[in-house]
Amino acid sequence: MQNVLLMIFPILLLVMTFFHAVPAKKGLLSDTFLNLNQSKNIQASICLAIILHHLTQQITVYGMRPKGPITLLSYIGYLFTGMFFFFSGYGLMASLDAKPDYLKSFLRHRLPAVLVPFWIINILGVILTSVLPGPKLKPAEVISDITGLTLINSNGWYIIEICLLYIIFYVLFRLIKNRNVASALMCVATILIIVYAFFQGHDPEGAKAHWFKGEWWYNSTLTFVFGIYFTQFKDRFSGFCVKHYGKMISLFAVLTVISVWGSIYAQNFLGYYHEPVHHGMRDAAITLVIQTLSCIIFTTFILIINMKLSIGNKPLLFIRFMSLELFLVHGYFLDKVFGRVEMNDFLRFIVVISCSILCCIPIAGLVGFLVKKLTALLLTKRIKNDTLEQAIKEKRQSKKLRLLAITIAFLAIASILYFTVIRSFAEKREYAGECDLIKNASVGDTILWGHYDTNPSLPGKERISWIILEKDSESALLISEMGLAGSYYNQHHAEISWNDCDLRNLINSGPISKSFSNYELDSMLPIDGDLVSLLTAKEAKELFSTDEDRELIITAVAKAQGTNINDLSKHHEWDMTNVKTSWWWLRGDNNESSITAPIVTVDGVISIDEKYVNKPGGAIRPVIRVKNN
Repeated sequence: MQNVLLMIFPILLLVMTFFHAVPAKKGLLSDTFLNLNQSKNIQASICLAIILHHLTQQITVYGMRPKGPITLLSYIGYLFTGMFFFFSGYGLMASLDAKPDYLKSFLRHRLPAVLVPFWIINILGVILTSVLPGPKLKPAEVISDITGLTLINSNGWYIIEICLLYIIFYVLFRLIKNRNVASALMCVATILIIVYAFFQGHDPEGAKAHWFKGEWWYNSTLTFVFGIYFTQFKDRFSGFCVKHYGKMISLFAVLTVISVWGSIYAQNFLGYYHEPVHHGMRDAAITLVIQTLSCIIFTTFILIINMKLSIGNKPLLFIRFMSLELFLVHGYFLDKVFGRVEMNDFLRFIVVISCSILCCIPIAGLVGFLVKKLTALLLTKRIKNDTLEQAIKEKRQSKKLRLLAITIAFLAIASILYFTVIRSFAEKREYAGECDLIKNASVGDTILWGHYDTNPSLPGKERISWIILEKDSESALLISEMGLAGSYYNQHHAEISWNDCDLRNLINSGPISKSFSNYELDSMLPIDGDLVSLLTAKEAKELFSTDEDRELIITAVAKAQGTNINDLSKHHEWDMTNVKTSWWWLRGDNNESSITAPIVTVDGVISIDEKYVNKPGGAIRPVIRVKNN
């Protein structure tokens, strides 16, 4: 019954969107098609759809616990984000065509409108973190979170990316007079952003969000370029659609259904999280292509609807007033405020949506005031001086712009060289040194292999230290010296085998699996079909001499993620050396299911059935086998 009740929310959204909608006259295009007012109305509706998407993701655990028909919303949030990107790209080109001097004050208009609400809501996030239970922020973290260098608000990724696209657009179209060339270069730049983000992987579970980590950074971005190019064929396309409206609306309705079904299939059976040994990059690339095409098809379908139907009413106008703020702020109520509060799903939807809207009313007012004042300050005109001195000044400014363009081009080329040549050379040289260490090391020695973010206070990733457990002329079995991360063995409280558990998938598709260079991956041998695995209880008993040897210390990142930690153990009962040990997961039976999973306790003792599979915070101590030649 509750699952049926949840359908009230998407139905209400549709009713609110199309309430008082005005159809165009037969055979004619709607007068409001893609004008500024109509675009903002659509974006207001999309904003609410994104909130429903995030709520549905939470209650269905990203679709793994279906809640009836509303589960569909868990899979299609990228479509709504794609619409945001489309209207941004289309709006830029439409304004550029309509206003000859548009670019002169472009950044001074555009950036304050998105950065001011972003910064204000980041400040709100810092305040929430300081008053709610949990780890408190250090001064450096406060600055980083408020400015957006790290994302205390995970939805803030869109602001970072759209600002980057704005700046690239400004530079290209300011310096290149040929619109076709500038548009083509904008397309290339957008694709490069997508490719770069594609290879960045994901942040560790529970860690703070960082730039370009996660598929949401790129799976809908290409619709920005679609919006730019749509301005060129808008009139011809809309004229054709109006003339053949019945066929076009039917065609794109069917294509939307097919592409969405394909996207759901790809997310469930391919996706962005599959392990490398199972063609993870190939699966991610296929999923990306399907979702990108789906975004363009869905966007076109919405545009065709809007060609004959003009939407607008008081509720939409009300949401328009705060749509960006609502997009940014609702995540706080979803996760920080009510994320761990027990309530039924229907009530959760009501509470999160209503609290977000109420919170945004004063925030939107403050943002509007500050944006207006800041924009006015930035646009303050200086006295025009049509003199030789002014001409010289303008020439100097033009030279500075060219220098800026050259600098950006140089940085872009340097980045490409780094990622294609220099980094590969450095990785090869590092790999050679690692191989030498293994050849000369003995069982019990520690060696270095791969990189992982072990210390949140330091930028970048650190080298991973491994203990050699076994070694022969062919290979060496390595176990991480420290617990790298923490997780449950399986998310659901149900009997599960190692082959089917979530932890197996996590260590072979998450950050740990992305710790190795291509050279290192080529030199790693599968352990029961996986490149990264865990010890079995039998191996943990045979390969360590004593319980004390099995005791585990975890990394600072693992601690920050909430991985278990014990101040005392029977071997360090007075904690004289500040030793804090953690219990860690072992690998269960490959095919036999169990409600518990084996572990090594904080005292280094092997326990077969002490922890339920869904117990959170178990330390992960990965095992790999590498060639010894």
